[in-house]
Amino acid sequence: MRRTLIAFAAAAAAAASASPAAAQNGHRGVITAQLDTITAVKAREGFAAERVLDGNTVVGMMANGGSVVLEVNLRAGTQYFIPAGCDGDCDDLDLRVHSPDGETVLDEDVEADDVPLVSFTAARTGPHLLTVMMSSCKTSLCYFGFRVLAKR
Repeated sequence: MRRTLIAFAAAAAAAASASPAAAQNGHRGVITAQLDTITAVKAREGFAAERVLDGNTVVGMMANGGSVVLEVNLRAGTQYFIPAGCDGDCDDLDLRVHSPDGETVLDEDVEADDVPLVSFTAARTGPHLLTVMMSSCKTSLCYFGFRVLAKR
């Protein structure tokens, strides 16, 4: 399933970068297309985008080798799936999600690819720590994005 999602995301990125809308939206368009494709596939399993920040898609920039830790509010007993993607200059993006205490790793994807995917069920309600790591970027800064999907 993981390879299928990565293949879908790669195809979406290629299609998005060739479209006029993507040219206007640049990196955001590529990342949004990747996440839209993965969201559509996971919707068949009952997942839907969850609003965790100021929207359901988070997009940002990060330095090569950099990382950021963000709090995402999650609900106990809910199954989550978090896909991420990055722009064409990115070679390796990683994700790790911790429990609210920050000690327990609930899932991580640190494989050498640019479409990390994590899946877990939250044991407690509250802020969980999501770490996004730009492990390899061909330029000094790369765009990245992620979306939190919750199974309803």
